[in-house]
Amino acid sequence: MSTNSQSTQPEKEVILASQLKPLLLLLFSLFFISCGTLLINTGPISDNLTLLIIIWGAVLICSAGAPVMLAVLILRIPKIELSCEGISYVALFRKKIWNWRDIGPFVSDIRQVQNISHHYICAFSDENHDLMQIHNQSIQPDYLIAEIVISLNLLPPGKNSETAAIFADKLNEWREKYGAPEIEVNHQNTKEAAAKFLKKIRNRKIVYYVTVFVCVIIAAFLLEDPLEILEILRYL
Repeated sequence: MSTNSQSTQPEKEVILASQLKPLLLLLFSLFFISCGTLLINTGPISDNLTLLIIIWGAVLICSAGAPVMLAVLILRIPKIELSCEGISYVALFRKKIWNWRDIGPFVSDIRQVQNISHHYICAFSDENHDLMQIHNQSIQPDYLIAEIVISLNLLPPGKNSETAAIFADKLNEWREKYGAPEIEVNHQNTKEAAAKFLKKIRNRKIVYYVTVFVCVIIAAFLLEDPLEILEILRYL
């Protein structure tokens, strides 16, 4: 009797965030708040206005970040929940839920910012994925153009590119089991719809690169060393 009841329970899996990094950040914030407050009140820099402003700013930032890190530790977020109905991503200020039938295949993507790798899981909607398949468009979803983007920061699958790719394959197994791996006949499949979606993708890329260009122009005015500007371009 108990064996049958266990076998009929819906399949579910929860991927919780690592607690080490938030714990270290919380301890660092508390330490810096204590040291900064001590320096402001009794330290030799109390007469140096520039240093006071810098330390006050750092203390305020740490004071704002400490409660966030504490909430992350207590709630064990971000986290990803997998069930037969779909996938949900829970972060501190938002929660996203997608049904497996509404999602296309997942791929992993990586962004480099100042030598720090940020891993993501990306997918098109199932309708737009089918649209690309019908019209032989071999466009893979990525961080810039995907309609579903899930950050793997602080999560075990975000450790490196290999674990992120393995997790993408795992999500695709869930999708194939509970979702819509075949092309749906009810989806719009006209050339006009495909062209409209491709235009939307191009517009997203244009907005991104224009934003990058504007940031570089601003950096050119703020920085005197052109090598530093090239370094910024390398990471954007």
